[in-house]
Amino acid sequence: MADNPSVVRYLADWRFACQKAAEATPGPVIFHVEPDLWGFGHKVDSEPEAIATAISAADAPECADLPDSMAGLARCMLAIARAEAPAALVGFHATAWGTGNDALHESDPEFDVADHAAETATFMTALGAAESDLVVVEMSDRDAGMDGRWWDPANLETPNFDRAMRWTSHVASNMDLPFLWWQVPLGNMELTDGCQT
Repeated sequence: MADNPSVVRYLADWRFACQKAAEATPGPVIFHVEPDLWGFGHKVDSEPEAIATAISAADAPECADLPDSMAGLARCMLAIARAEAPAALVGFHATAWGTGNDALHESDPEFDVADHAAETATFMTALGAAESDLVVVEMSDRDAGMDGRWWDPANLETPNFDRAMRWTSHVASNMDLPFLWWQVPLGNMELTDGCQT
């Protein structure tokens, strides 16, 4: 596969981040690896080995035997983190929408949360993410006042908390990893919905 300067720079930056984290503290830090990237990859192909990525161009010694694929990239990032920041906890991001439909917002009454979670976990495991320390999942990247998509506290309509917890628990269980919620909006429904109010 031809050299790819972007991948070379990317993995060099990743190594630098790991080194700096190790220098900063002897204790654990959490690396949340590439939110959304793996979900976009899943949309391209359900087999991460089939998604070409020129990691060999980076000539990283930890990655010499890894394939030039998205799975190779994930495994390479994990190997570099293990080498440069052994106390770090590494968590890859599992998206609820990578399969093509969003598990948290799907309203079809026939929707199977467990099947969707298993498909997501299978993709993540094929990446090598099950070899990491945790799986990171998200709630939303914005406050509900932004788009009007409030989570139903009664857990009757989607999106809701029960659906999110069931999907997340299934993904984590299938990967045999603990999970970490990321990107949880903080707000107060009693306040006026507006900027700087």
